[in-house]
Amino acid sequence: MLINQELAAVLQPMDELCVDWGSVGHRHFHVVCDLATSYLWVREFQVMNTQNSLLHLREIMGVFG
Repeated sequence: MLINQELAAVLQPMDELCVDWGSVGHRHFHVVCDLATSYLWVREFQVMNTQNSLLHLREIMGVFG
C-alpha cells in the first residue's frame, strides 16, 4: 500500500524519505520510511541523537543507494 498515490506517480524509490524518532518506555527507535513505497527501516538505539540518526541513514544508503 502506498502512502500517497500522487507522490508515487512522480517519486522513485529512495527519492524522498520521512525520518523520525519514537520511544516506548526506555526503548528508542529510529524510523525511516520511503515515501514512494512505504518501506520501513527501524533500528533501536540506546540514545536518541543526531549521530545515531546519521549512522542509520548511512547504513541504509550504503545498501540501497
